[in-house]
Amino acid sequence: VTAAFETSGDPYQQVTGNFDGAGLSYGPIQCNLLSGTLQELFRRFRGEDENRLKSCFDNNEADYRAFWKVLDGTRKKAIAWGDARSTGKGKHGFKQPWKGYLQAVGREPVFRRVMLVFAYDKYGKRAVAALSFLRGISPVRITGLRCLAALYDMCVQQGSLNKAADEIRTRVFNEMPGDEFSLTRIVVEERAKKASPRWRADCLSRRLSILERLPVTVSMNGHRSKRSNPGYYLLRNSPIKDLDDYLEG
Repeated sequence: VTAAFETSGDPYQQVTGNFDGAGLSYGPIQCNLLSGTLQELFRRFRGEDENRLKSCFDNNEADYRAFWKVLDGTRKKAIAWGDARSTGKGKHGFKQPWKGYLQAVGREPVFRRVMLVFAYDKYGKRAVAALSFLRGISPVRITGLRCLAALYDMCVQQGSLNKAADEIRTRVFNEMPGDEFSLTRIVVEERAKKASPRWRADCLSRRLSILERLPVTVSMNGHRSKRSNPGYYLLRNSPIKDLDDYLEG
């Protein structure tokens, strides 16, 4: 569901230019040069099977070395490199042969396995931390797929809930939400308010649409967003079992 917000088509083939200042974004959860997640992801793949990674660059040793020089350099230089190769209106596209190299990486089964583990390690654990925080301030337990998916989406787009922890704690104390949807809504609303003004409506529209399973229009700070998602059908009213195994271990 999160990948459907971040990408279109095959999420492993998504290569996005510097439209948002991130330099280059890639894959199902759009790892990017600005955050350093793209660098970390490729280091993991190299550690698993560098020969397969090299083959994705058509065994072009010069381009392969050039790419690693970007990944191992400063983020400022990496973003400038990505910006210089971004194309099209708004810089959403990316030049060849680099786009082709990255799409070849996305077709590798080894990379796909690495990507899934990375997604959990990087963002799944942040969602687990959010659940632990909420258990400390509310007797309501979040166990439903829709609420968990909204929290995970928040972590991918915005990182942890830490920037809004005080506001969340205050609202939970004052409002005493009686169910997991009300509690999750407080979390995503307060965290969305901490985004840069340009993206607040987008953040909240994404999360509320997951909770409601349909597009929700949000207006904040002079911006309006109504996000839709082809994966809404996946968001069943289903409890997730064995959450305590994650929270305790």
